[in-house]
Amino acid sequence: MTRMNRRRFVTSMIATTACAAAVPGGAVFTAASAPAACANRLPLLIAAGHPIGQIAPGWKPIVAAALEIMTAIDPEVEIRQIKQKFGGLRIYYGSHRYDELELVVNQAKILCERTCEECGEAGSLFNQNGCIRTLCEEHQVVTSLQT
Repeated sequence: MTRMNRRRFVTSMIATTACAAAVPGGAVFTAASAPAACANRLPLLIAAGHPIGQIAPGWKPIVAAALEIMTAIDPEVEIRQIKQKFGGLRIYYGSHRYDELELVVNQAKILCERTCEECGEAGSLFNQNGCIRTLCEEHQVVTSLQT
């Protein structure tokens, strides 16, 4: 698979289905069922040894999809850390298939930069007293009222 084809594959797997986690049996989640279904798979991924850390609920489907795809590309990938930093997603990993996995990680980062951490709707960067988060307009208002 060429680099461009891999990029298209990763983009379609994550972006067009909102989560797109391939599951055993070859099924692929649709946009409607993906968020809840992928978020529900996170405990399975944690049990498999992936250190998830504190992932906000709105990003869990994206993270779960990225981990599913990364594991499909390289079953021996070592996920070292996953976290939110400066309003963006960070995934640290080790693998001999770095180039292919980096496409997945970058696509997940891009999606998270546009996705509310709290609810999964469209979001943008928001500075909350020096803490940068990605939030939708509704959660920006709620957060502003709480401070």
